[in-house]
Amino acid sequence: MLSFRRAIQLGIVLRLGLIIYGEYHDRHSDLKYTDIDYRVFSDATRLVWSPNISAGENQASGWLSRRLNLGLG
Repeated sequence: MLSFRRAIQLGIVLRLGLIIYGEYHDRHSDLKYTDIDYRVFSDATRLVWSPNISAGENQASGWLSRRLNLGLG
């Protein structure tokens, strides 16, 4: 099992790696990282961290979730 200290270290390394990749991507790609991407990932993180948000506030009710009968919304 992963210790708390090791999890924090891994999280820091992953975050730094993603920041470096983001900087590289923005410098060398025509398609830049957008504010919408940030909002999507922030909302996903908030839902994972606190899944008991009221049902009307955070629902995945798109056609794919209904088609796959995921019960998300």
